[in-house]
Amino acid sequence: MFPKNKLTDICTSLTLTKAKDDIKKERNIVNEQNEFEQSVCVLNELEKNHDEKNTTLVDENSDDEEIRKWREKRLIQLKKKMELKKDGVYIDVDEKDFLPYVLKNCCVVCHFYDNDFKRCHILHTHLIRLANIHLGTKFIKVEAKKCLFFMNKLSIKVLPSLCLFIDGVLVQTCIGFEEFGNRDDFKTKYLEKFLFKKKVIRSMKHEESDEEV
Repeated sequence: MFPKNKLTDICTSLTLTKAKDDIKKERNIVNEQNEFEQSVCVLNELEKNHDEKNTTLVDENSDDEEIRKWREKRLIQLKKKMELKKDGVYIDVDEKDFLPYVLKNCCVVCHFYDNDFKRCHILHTHLIRLANIHLGTKFIKVEAKKCLFFMNKLSIKVLPSLCLFIDGVLVQTCIGFEEFGNRDDFKTKYLEKFLFKKKVIRSMKHEESDEEV
């Protein structure tokens, strides 16, 4: 276990540059949210005007139907883009940002991964699903080769490894898929149950119908 006081000592070496970067990122998110809202308003207005001018049935092969399909597709793209900005999203974190995420958030689920490992990609899929429904927990991923210092401090030698933190303290390290029957086709609900048991999420929200076939 990596003691909290040791994490705090290391954290004191962070400079004001990090704080300025965070402020800049927050401003960018706000700007993107405003752009999203404006885009939705424009699309809604276009649809409203179109409906007022044309109240007849629309042929599936007509230009009007193509415009409608384009609008729906564009709206979905905008919503997905904004979904990635939500607080609970699964975030890729580098070494310098690792401590702030662990220390400043009550509950953190951290995946140490390598892009060349199949099981890391499998775990990514499950964590993305859970990150978007458990917004009270911070889900992050750290590329192992870019975070060797903390890999050593946390004694991580096997990938994927899932580290669970509560109030800045490491409470559990899950190596590979040993907690999920050591098989690649485990369900997201099993991972959710494990996280709930370790108290890093507050409830069970995932539905089996959300699983991708």
